[in-house]
Amino acid sequence: MTVATIKDWLPGPGYGFAARDHGPPDIFVHETQLPEHVRATDIRVGLVIDCKIISGRDGRPRASNIAVLKAGGSNDALRKDEAY
Repeated sequence: MTVATIKDWLPGPGYGFAARDHGPPDIFVHETQLPEHVRATDIRVGLVIDCKIISGRDGRPRASNIAVLKAGGSNDALRKDEAY
């Protein structure tokens, strides 16, 4: 599993990118891989996730089996008292 931080997120289409803690390349993140209790509109820049990295159709890294570790950024994605 890989720890990464959401660096760009488009809630309308439900995708974005996360930066790995240990450097490039960035990871493509899609809403279909989020836990059931997390919606695309809950995701914010700064959110820390844990995920399995798989190869996307284009060969670039893609997040799979995402787990939310903690909220981040100025607008926390999830309430701090909420169980992740």
